[in-house]
Amino acid sequence: KGQKSLIKISMGLAQPNRVLILDEPLEGIDPPKRTEVLKRMRAHTTKDTIVLISSHLVHDIESALDSVVFLNDGRLSTHQPLNDVLATHGSLMNAFGEHTE
Repeated sequence: KGQKSLIKISMGLAQPNRVLILDEPLEGIDPPKRTEVLKRMRAHTTKDTIVLISSHLVHDIESALDSVVFLNDGRLSTHQPLNDVLATHGSLMNAFGEHTE
């Protein structure tokens, strides 16, 4: 499953995209490799590229985020810069728990 995820991410990054939507892109990828995958994603996108990542692996993707959007029951719960979320909640995991209860 991890190899399929890596191939899908690579295919998405191979094309010049303004918006890239990834649903659970790290699912099945070994934890040590996740950081490398996120670094490569950052390296292959520009400042004008919007990358939307849907993930329950909150701790693993934190380093790749500029801003955070939480949905709760299909409704927008929050949309803030990552630094603001961390200042308010201490960690992304804490914020995730509070906004998805």
